[in-house]
Amino acid sequence: MSQSSMFSCVAAEEALGDAEWTSRGMNERELSRTGISLGTAGFDGTDCMRQIEVFKENPLDLYPQTVLRFIGSMVAGLVGIRSGFRGPLSSLSTACATGTQSVMEGCRLIQEDRADVMICGSAESLATPLSLALFSVSGAVCTKYSDSPESASRPFDADRAGLVMGEGAGVLILEELEHALRRGAPRIYGEIVGCGMSSDAHHVTTPRPDVSGSLSAMTAALEGHNLEDVWMVDAHATSTKKGDIAEAKALARLLEPLAGNLAKLGSISDLRIQYYSLLRNRATPRRGRQGTDRSPHGRSRSRRVRPRVALHEEQPASGHRKPHHNGRGRSRLQLKVYCSNRIS
Repeated sequence: MSQSSMFSCVAAEEALGDAEWTSRGMNERELSRTGISLGTAGFDGTDCMRQIEVFKENPLDLYPQTVLRFIGSMVAGLVGIRSGFRGPLSSLSTACATGTQSVMEGCRLIQEDRADVMICGSAESLATPLSLALFSVSGAVCTKYSDSPESASRPFDADRAGLVMGEGAGVLILEELEHALRRGAPRIYGEIVGCGMSSDAHHVTTPRPDVSGSLSAMTAALEGHNLEDVWMVDAHATSTKKGDIAEAKALARLLEPLAGNLAKLGSISDLRIQYYSLLRNRATPRRGRQGTDRSPHGRSRSRRVRPRVALHEEQPASGHRKPHHNGRGRSRLQLKVYCSNRIS
């Protein structure tokens, strides 16, 4: 089993335990109505490096089933084998958007009545010397701030210098609402109320100058909802020069009816952006929350919000610098609509 598959299996077990949903004692219908939508951005880099070393020593020492470790869909297949669920199985690979699109796929299958419950998310294991070198030569990885690594990942900061790689998995249990209420699900964290996808059709790494691609995806996801209810945007926030500016421009245009002209009003913080800093690391696809836009259903739930610990001098969407003072405490806020961006 590859390391990314280990991540997906452990995360799935934890998520299923939290949802109190297990195949033990289930009938055939329940087993066949619980599916899996788990993906990974590519092959397992950690395992690849190990097998290269084995091959150098003696090719005959390669394990016969090693090839299975290089098949990305095993992050989903092995969860199915371990959990015993026999419903629809899907495994996407869309770089940083893999986790969110896997959730969207699970949502679609439930909406089409092909499943009642879906295990959704993504896993990644790319923190290897080779992966770091490849991302470094492409200019995506931060190579500055070695003396203060905790501040290396600083999305939207004027002195940002690239992302910080990480690895792990994030899994959500999606369930049809009536099914969840009927079985007495222990907790409902949120409801998916919209999804959006688009393609820039422009360049492999550089966003479209008019940011129309990301803007159309966010607009589609929020269709039918009031912008006033958008409590937080979980930005893709790669901490790269071009990526952050493009995303900030798209958000400024999306929320312009609320904030007016962002370039005149102030900084990116006016859009209520929350991003993952080095404390949570960056995996490709993103770990931790893999969700799409969602709002709480049933009981009201609040969340502790981490301050932007690595943001020192914020760069507004206008491109001009603006001093920013970090808050060190945590605020407790009520979730309304949470918009999650993933760009690949």
